[in-house]
Amino acid sequence: MFDEIEKKWASMGGADGVLGKPYGESRKTIDGNGKYQRFDNGSIYWNPDVGAFYIYGVVESKYTKMGYESSYLGFPTSDTIDLGDKRSYNNFTGGVIYCHPLFHCIALRGPILDKWKQMGAEKSVMGYPVREIQATEDGKGECQHFQFGDIYSHPDHGIFEMRGRPRIEWYKLGGLNGKFGPPVSEVTESEDGSYQNFKHGTIVWHGKQQKVDIQEHGTA
Repeated sequence: MFDEIEKKWASMGGADGVLGKPYGESRKTIDGNGKYQRFDNGSIYWNPDVGAFYIYGVVESKYTKMGYESSYLGFPTSDTIDLGDKRSYNNFTGGVIYCHPLFHCIALRGPILDKWKQMGAEKSVMGYPVREIQATEDGKGECQHFQFGDIYSHPDHGIFEMRGRPRIEWYKLGGLNGKFGPPVSEVTESEDGSYQNFKHGTIVWHGKQQKVDIQEHGTA
C-alpha cells in the first residue's frame, strides 16, 4: 500500500475503522497525478497538492459515475462528512457533492457553488440542490435548482438567486427562454411582498393583495 494512503488508513483505525480492509494494490489515478486504494467500505485518494482523503457511500458512487478525478470535480479535499439522517457531502478541488435521501447526490461547482456557500449552503433559504447544473441556451451561463429556488450565473448578467412568487411567475413566462430573459438583480423582499428585475422586465408580488404585477420593459 502506498505510504501516504497507509498513514491515512491507519489514522482511521485501519482494518477496524470505517473503511475496513484493503483489497488489491494502490494504483495510479486516471490522470496520473495521484494514487488511490480501494477498501471494503470506500476508497482513499491521494494527490501531492492536497494530501490523502477518504470517500465512501453514496458520495463515492456519485464520484465514480462522474468519472473520478478526471471529471471537473478533481481530487477530494476533505473526507466524506456525515450530516446525519442519511445526508453527506464531500469537497473536491473543483466542486462539491451533496447527498440527500430525497434528492440523491448532486454536484455543484464554480460561481453557483460560491454563491450558495455565501448564502449558508444547505442551511440557507435555498436548501439542498435538487438538480445538476444546467447550461444556458447560449452556453455561457449556468443555472441550478435547489429546494426553494434557483441560482443563475452568467458572465454578462451576474449571479443571482431566484425564489418565491417572482420566480414562479418568471417560469410561467418561459424562464430563461421567455420574453423577460435572465435575472439582473436579486429577489428583493418588501413590506408588501417581493420583486425581481429581469433583462426585459420586473415581476412584483403583492402579498397582501395576492396579486402579481408584470412590468415589461421592452426588448430593445
